[in-house]
Amino acid sequence: MTLSAARQAYDLVSICMPAFNSENTIQAAIESVLQQSWSHWELIVVDDGSTDDTAAIVEALQDHRVRLLRHQQPSGGPAVPRNTAMQHARGRYIAFLDSDDVWLPEKLERQIEFMQSSHASLCCSGYWRVSPNGERQAILPPAQARYADILRQNTAGCLTVMLDTEQWPAARFPQCGHEDYALWLSLLRDGEVMMGLPELLAEYRQQPHSASSSSVRNVGFLWHIYYHLESLGFARSLYRVIAYAWRRQQRYQS
Repeated sequence: MTLSAARQAYDLVSICMPAFNSENTIQAAIESVLQQSWSHWELIVVDDGSTDDTAAIVEALQDHRVRLLRHQQPSGGPAVPRNTAMQHARGRYIAFLDSDDVWLPEKLERQIEFMQSSHASLCCSGYWRVSPNGERQAILPPAQARYADILRQNTAGCLTVMLDTEQWPAARFPQCGHEDYALWLSLLRDGEVMMGLPELLAEYRQQPHSASSSSVRNVGFLWHIYYHLESLGFARSLYRVIAYAWRRQQRYQS
């Protein structure tokens, strides 16, 4: 293997994409990966028991970097298919993209450059939040986020997060609501830092009936994370749920 080939393999980005009945959106999501200026990637699509043409759309692609894995039965959420993709990943870096979101063309390149120059093992970037009626809102992360910061408010959009497996070889999503938030907390619990790249590099396309659009479901998800996973106790968990919900509403309405 030449030095160049070795470097390319070392910098390979494994992109994990869960998909369930995504025939109307997955083509655009995959196209946004194919158009990346950073070409050293593999895309692992995990079809989570779809009953539509999701798998057929992926199988029709003529790109050896795209792999399709299939679950026979739906798992009920993105945690299991994301973990399946991570188990089959070959890259040093892991990135996440849902089948109804898209990246801007320089997303991977800018993030790899940023992580390597800042020696970051966990990183997120800014993104556009696109409502069902097409309204766009810019969401930018803080320069750094520690456990206490993320506990206060999840400032990392999953579609922008990239992690270095040299630091996080066993990172997996817990099977719960807001599984991405729960994972960030577990990674930062021992004093690590998530670095923020202040550039808008993706589009989060909110669906009308997504989990993140239901306030009632959010409360239950957050309570499980704070009380059961983070063991904050009753009073602190209740305070965190109320404070998180209020900040989230202010953030998205500002």
